[in-house]
Amino acid sequence: MMLQEGTGLVVDDPGAINGGSSSLPVIRLSELLPAQRAEVLAGALERYREGESLYEIAPSIGVSKTSLYRHLLNGELAEEWKEAKISHALAELEEAELGLKTAPDMLGITRARERARAAQWHLERLLRRMYGNDVPQDLAGRVNISINVGVVSKEHVVNQEVSVVK
Repeated sequence: MMLQEGTGLVVDDPGAINGGSSSLPVIRLSELLPAQRAEVLAGALERYREGESLYEIAPSIGVSKTSLYRHLLNGELAEEWKEAKISHALAELEEAELGLKTAPDMLGITRARERARAAQWHLERLLRRMYGNDVPQDLAGRVNISINVGVVSKEHVVNQEVSVVK
């Protein structure tokens, strides 16, 4: 292990950072100093916001994809990560809707529709206030049934009006 010059990153194989022969992760985010880890994660998040996928970003900085996801989800940048995911899902939904309008054939329509469904699914979970169900979480899945038990008199039934709509 050594410190990569100019970055302050601890690496096992400096050649792997620049696309060298090693495909194994070379940076262990958990072993970095908090300031170094924050810098690496902020850089990865910025690249993600600019449109790169984490599958492209992780190997280019020498980190495993799962480690990068874990640190973005559970670290100090969790809210920023969520906002970036929402932005990606909104952009994907917009692209899919444009694809539906401009698809040259049925296959294009089908692809665009599936992309739209996937983006909507993500938005239902990430941006619930706009795209989710209106049912509060504490009431989701509950069914209330009220049964009134009592004796009904004949007079009560006779005095009720019944209207039939045809």
